[in-house]
Amino acid sequence: MEESKSTDELAEMDVDVNVEADKYQLLPCLPWRYAIAIVGLFGFASGYAMRVNMSVAIVKMVSNQSSAPPSGHTCPRTNNDTTEYNPDGFDWDESVQGIVLSSFFWGYAITQFPAGRIAEVYGPRLVFFCGIFLSAIGSLLTPVCANTSFGLLIACRFIMGLGQAVLYPCYQVVVSNWAPPMEKSRMTILGTTGNTWGTIIGMPISGLLAGSSLGWESVFYFFGVSSIIWCIVWALLVYNYPDEHPRITQRERILIETKKHEYHTAMGGHPHHERPPVPWKAMFTSVPFLSSVFAAFCYSWGWYMLLTELPTYMNNILHFNIDQNALLSALPYLFMWIVSNIAAFSQDKLMKSEKLSKTAIRKVFSSTGLVFSGVFMVVASFAGCDHVTVVALLCVAVALVGLIASSLLTNYLDLAPNFAGSMMGVSNTVMTLAGILAPLVTGAIVTGNEDEEHWRIVFGMTAGIQAMGALVFIIFGSAEEQWWNRHPTREAWEAANKKETNTVEKF
Repeated sequence: MEESKSTDELAEMDVDVNVEADKYQLLPCLPWRYAIAIVGLFGFASGYAMRVNMSVAIVKMVSNQSSAPPSGHTCPRTNNDTTEYNPDGFDWDESVQGIVLSSFFWGYAITQFPAGRIAEVYGPRLVFFCGIFLSAIGSLLTPVCANTSFGLLIACRFIMGLGQAVLYPCYQVVVSNWAPPMEKSRMTILGTTGNTWGTIIGMPISGLLAGSSLGWESVFYFFGVSSIIWCIVWALLVYNYPDEHPRITQRERILIETKKHEYHTAMGGHPHHERPPVPWKAMFTSVPFLSSVFAAFCYSWGWYMLLTELPTYMNNILHFNIDQNALLSALPYLFMWIVSNIAAFSQDKLMKSEKLSKTAIRKVFSSTGLVFSGVFMVVASFAGCDHVTVVALLCVAVALVGLIASSLLTNYLDLAPNFAGSMMGVSNTVMTLAGILAPLVTGAIVTGNEDEEHWRIVFGMTAGIQAMGALVFIIFGSAEEQWWNRHPTREAWEAANKKETNTVEKF
């Protein structure tokens, strides 16, 4: 492996390669770093489609025979409502369905913690591949497991969670390896919004397949096969580092390495492939990091509650049929994708202009999304049976989540880019607890009480949790680099600061 070059050496090389043809790029005018981010986007989309398809398919998997009639008000059924008793379906009430929907996250929580460090040490290419491949095998086995026993279905979803747990920590390492410093927000959001596209595309396709003559089993076969195809593409196109990629242009490699070299020189960090030991004690006693993790948990509660329970709400309260249900459940995530990309671009521009500090930018975007997303959820729960109004309000609520995804989930790259994968692993472990608890708590609240009043409790509780996350992040959050990112002790960091004449802002 070639050693890192100095800025002057890289600049001299740039003179020679400026005339190089871009014949090795995947597409004209598309740098390889963004091609890799796009492949990552499809990877997240595949993963999320396999994650959310159960939320839609379960509507057709169950017998639709409630354990008890609703105690309060629900919307009147329409002529398009095709919900009926399914004698061949599984006899699962809402609490059992909550177990099915949350079982994915039991496995998801376990491998989060080590995944980030494994990707940092061995590179994210193989780890990301294995995660999607394992999840794809689980998807293909889901129909067999479900029809064999409830325990096997839970085990299958658990294994799928084990596989997908590596995605976010791995992609943090991809961004750390491939993104010039001022492109981190854009590359992060470009790849990770694949989860939104997985929801946007996965839910309607799941609804169409589950409601067709192919049956609900076809949902899991379709996404399992498509994910294996993605694995092949990832293996062919993605590499751990720019200087390992056989088809990257020298111009792009030099651009990435020059900017990263300048950044690490100014920060006194660890350039290129060098990975220092993780300062676990300093990390777990860092108030900015802990506040970011807490805010991420609160964000995840709302995200996973909507992701897993929105199709059930649309079916049991608004009485949409399976096709309408899947399409309308996915619609809010399209608006979220639009908002998250605009927000990411805006944050990069604001940082470059220096009109606001990086900390202020992260706090404004994150807290706005957390608070107002919850507000619109509560308002939607009081909108009655006006389907258009309810869906519109939920679209706004989910769209505002895009402000959080583009700021809060990038915060670890601000605090300690050398340990972004490990930090994301820790954070995602905590975030996954929300994925486990939200469906279980929702199921406990609405079981035997499938009415508007009890769903208002669900939405109101979610809004309150998100507001707490915003408050904590506003008070204790930060986007400033932490001393333990590049120094073994605080004293060494303070001594180094006295000698530094350049700062990261100019990069």
